[in-house]
Amino acid sequence: MPVCSSVVVNPIKGTLITCDPPMKEIICSLNRQQAEPFILLDLDATHLFVKREASKLIREAILEVQEEWVYTRPMSGNG
Repeated sequence: MPVCSSVVVNPIKGTLITCDPPMKEIICSLNRQQAEPFILLDLDATHLFVKREASKLIREAILEVQEEWVYTRPMSGNG
C-alpha cells in the first residue's frame, strides 16, 4: 500500500535572472551590500532567483557598471 505524506508548499514570487558568471558575481556583491538580501535562490553558475521587487535595483546597478566599464569612443566632429 503506498504511503502518502502531506507537504506544504509555499510559493514565492520572484524573477529568474540568467547571466554570465562575472555579471552574477556583480549581482551577488550588490546583494551582500543590501540590508535585506534579495537573492532567494542561487541556482547555478548562470542563474539566480531574486525577489521581484529587486529587478529595478539590479537593472540600475548593471547600467552603472556598464557605464563605468564599457569604453565608448568619442565621436569626432570631422565626419
